[in-house]
Parts: sequence; C-alpha cells; structure tokens
Amino acid sequence: MSFFTTIDGGIDQISRTDKSLKLRFTKCGVYQILATRNYRDLANPSGPIMLQQATITCRVASPVASIEGPSSVALGKVYNFSVNFEDPDYPDPNLEITESVFNDPQCTIINNDGAGNYLIRFDQPGAYAIKPGLTWANSSDVMKVGPHYCVEVFFRPEMNYGFRKGISKLGVMYLNHINLCDQQQDVYASLPYRVYFKYKEVGIRSNGIAFEVVDWKEIRQAAGESGKVIMPATTTPMDGIFMGPNPDLPGDYWKIEIPRDRCYSLEEAGGIVIPGKPIE
Repeated sequence: MSFFTTIDGGIDQISRTDKSLKLRFTKCGVYQILATRNYRDLANPSGPIMLQQATITCRVASPVASIEGPSSVALGKVYNFSVNFEDPDYPDPNLEITESVFNDPQCTIINNDGAGNYLIRFDQPGAYAIKPGLTWANSSDVMKVGPHYCVEVFFRPEMNYGFRKGISKLGVMYLNHINLCDQQQDVYASLPYRVYFKYKEVGIRSNGIAFEVVDWKEIRQAAGESGKVIMPATTTPMDGIFMGPNPDLPGDYWKIEIPRDRCYSLEEAGGIVIPGKPIE
C-alpha cells in the first residue's frame, strides 16, 4: 500500500500491516491515499503479474483559529480584529461577542469583509470576549471554537472622593459616597457610560494601623444614573477607631479599585496582541 498527499509532511504513519494502515494527519489539506496490489490470476498462476489500485481522497480541515486585535481600545473608536484559521479554505466564521461583567455587550460590528476581518466599535465599557463560531452547512448547531480574545474597557471619569471638592485621595473614598465627576470636577447628573469598580472597607486605629475588610465588593452604575454613588452603610465602629466627618483624620473609609483599560489574550497560543490604533 502506498499513499501521497498534496502537503509535504502532513501525515504521520502510526502503524502498518499487510492489509491496513493507521495514519495521523498533522496539517490541513486535501489528501489522496492510493492502495496498490500486485497479483496473478488464480486460473493462470504462471500468467503475467497484474496491478490493482484503489484510491480514496479526503479533505482535512481544522477549526483551530488565531485572533488578532489591538492591545488597547477607546470607547467610540473603530478597531480591526481578524480571525485566521489554519486551513485557508475554512468558511468565514460567525463572530460571537459576549460581555461578562454587565452581561450586556454594547458594541457594533461596523464591517465584515467576509475574509475574517471585522471592524468593531465599543460603545459601552465592559469585559468583552470575542469568539469565532462556525455554522455547518448540514447542521443548525453552531460550534464554538477556541481560543477567544478578551477586551476590557471601563469608564474612568475624574473622581472627587467624599463630600468636599478638591480633595484628591487616589483609590480611597471617605464617608459613604463617591462622586463621579467630569473634567471640570462637576458631578455627573447623568452618567454618559456605565461604571464598574470594586471597593472594600478600611479602618484606621488610633495607633495608625490600618484594618481592612478582606472581601472586595462590587459597584455597577448604569448609563444615565447619577454620578453620586452611595455606598452601603459602614459596619459597627470598632474600639480604638476614630470616627468623624473630617477626612484628614483617621477613621473609616473605603478603598476603591477601578480596572485598567486593557486588552489581552486569554490563551497565548491563539490570541495575538498588536498595537491599538483606531481605524476611525
């Protein structure tokens, strides 16, 4: 038995007997396997040697994809993402975009050129996962193929913590609210974008040692809500902690953690990060 392929080095021979051949395909392509047999007619054992052949042709396709996208994105700008499969003849994928924090993907596919290139605009902050999906011609099922690409972009306005304008305590909020302000330090009456951040309560004892509640909690503000975010009430004061409205003195306050705007690949083998430059 013999075989050949249109791609060099695309087959590993696993095992072989006189009547069977076990193969492993390592590359995409169209393969033709040719079996040959030399024999004599049993009715004429001394006759000529004759040749018998059988051929099978198969196409090996792989759904393994790589995704290229920008390393950083900005809201309202258009960026190019491309999905490439090992097999150049693989059908154009259906792009699936999900959002994990708000469970509401707010983005727009501006254009799909039919060759795996997509122009995407992110209209609201969030944590977006971009996955290629394939619809088979003989099935209504959509096959999820990995890997996928993740974009995180969160709205980070100028912030004024506590009840006084001009007080800048980066990462810290005093008392029980945080003001989300515009560049002029005016509190947003209506947030232009949704907001997500984490916080946890911190106390400072009279000896200056900080006490932190271990667990982070989350705040989600929808677009259109007020920029004044009221936090849950503080826990019962502990002995030795100064309590008071003056943020320059020790007391209870909240530590704030706001995610950075970033874009990264969840699977290094399949996500390729490139410099983020908007198309328009």
